Amino acid sequence: MTVVVVSWLLILLAVFGVNYSRDAIGESRAVRLEVERHQLRAWARSGVELARVTLERTPLVECAALARPGPDNPLTVTQACGGGQFALGEVREYGGCGYWQRGLGDEGARLPVALADSITLALLPGMTPLGVEILLQAVETAGEHRLAPFELLHLDEPSLECARRFLSRYGDAVNINSAPPEVLCAIGLPESAVDKLLRWRAGNDHIRGTADDRCFDSLDSDCQALRDCALNSEEAAVVAVLHGARSLRVESRYFRMASCGWGEGLDGICEIRAVLAKPAEEPVQILEWTENWLN
Repeated sequence: MTVVVVSWLLILLAVFGVNYSRDAIGESRAVRLEVERHQLRAWARSGVELARVTLERTPLVECAALARPGPDNPLTVTQACGGGQFALGEVREYGGCGYWQRGLGDEGARLPVALADSITLALLPGMTPLGVEILLQAVETAGEHRLAPFELLHLDEPSLECARRFLSRYGDAVNINSAPPEVLCAIGLPESAVDKLLRWRAGNDHIRGTADDRCFDSLDSDCQALRDCALNSEEAAVVAVLHGARSLRVESRYFRMASCGWGEGLDGICEIRAVLAKPAEEPVQILEWTENWLN
């Protein structure tokens, strides 16, 4: 009988030992993963800090160029940091697929919902009558508050993709230096004027997004760059009206970005998406911040 009791005690101790070892291994693994996540998050945060500091040091009219690749742009190259790496860019969606583009995303390149009406929205490619109705109702409901993310507005699929590409929940003006032709036409510029403006912006190689791209530093009537565009009187008048109404500017104050941090031998990638504001005489502010874990 004694032998049986002792045997059972030994079996119980062995079981307890195995369970304790499993718990200890599980806890050790959880601690290791949490430490790794802390490192990955720190590297991704370094990307946000780099974007903030770079915006602080960059004149407003030049900020749109931070989306262009090039050796002089620290936001479009992979950076090493404390044993890890990070890279900045923005996540764009087109045709139902997302893709990564290096640099800061310029909210001034999109049509702000503050300028949206039924006509401008209807002119955006892919926007449906139902999408126009939902967006205008959402803007009215939001009032002075910021509009909810487009994904939460129950838009139909074509309108949602259009909103992601061409609409911004921030700002109250379009940046003539970064806006695509679809947005410039939507705010009322004639197609002929848009063609001339984009041709001048593209520089001597006539290719947008390259190192010789040019920026307007003014939209006043005596601006030499506007004269070089050879706008006719009607086109120049529309530019003047939009500029006078403060709906067309040469700079942006809101930017979006995604910073990814990773390290060799570590599992996954930490992605931080943020929206930054550059007020006229105040430090750069972070307006939105979300963290995602990839892989």
